[in-house]
Amino acid sequence: RGLAINYNNLGIIAFNQDKNDSAIAYLRKGIQIRRELGEKNLEASDHYSLGYFYMDWKEYDKAYLQLDTAMMLAQESQSKSLVGKIYKRYARIDTLVGDYQSAVRNLTKYYEIETELSGLEKQKAFDEIQTRYESEKKERELAENKVELAEQELKLRQRTIWTAVLLAILAVLVLSGIYVYRQQKLK
Repeated sequence: RGLAINYNNLGIIAFNQDKNDSAIAYLRKGIQIRRELGEKNLEASDHYSLGYFYMDWKEYDKAYLQLDTAMMLAQESQSKSLVGKIYKRYARIDTLVGDYQSAVRNLTKYYEIETELSGLEKQKAFDEIQTRYESEKKERELAENKVELAEQELKLRQRTIWTAVLLAILAVLVLSGIYVYRQQKLK
């Protein structure tokens, strides 16, 4: 897998240095490794990059072919984010070749996916906040229960202490009464 990443990076470097043949060769090597590993999403991403290279070189037919392959793989791997990017790239190429109707269709699909993904992200964020709220609520309830339990324990201790004190006073009174009674009897 690391080798495929290295080939991809080398392809990007070669592209940036205008070494077109090297860029294609490196990306194709990376694609082959990803295909052997069954990494469809990453293979789709590499085809997407290759499509970008061809678009930049104004080889639009080859760019479309690479994007078609990327789209197929991205859909198979259920990578909506990459599918959206591919639609956006299609729209860019459509604009460059003057097919504005197709560009509008592809941009519409891109925005639909982005809206859906944005909605999913918002729902995920809401769910996280809801979970945090529920957790904090439970923690607060636990803390309140602990406080209530501590108060009950304190009251129980106080009752026990008062009971012990009252029993001690009662014992002292009983003993004093017995002592006084005996003293009276002795006289």
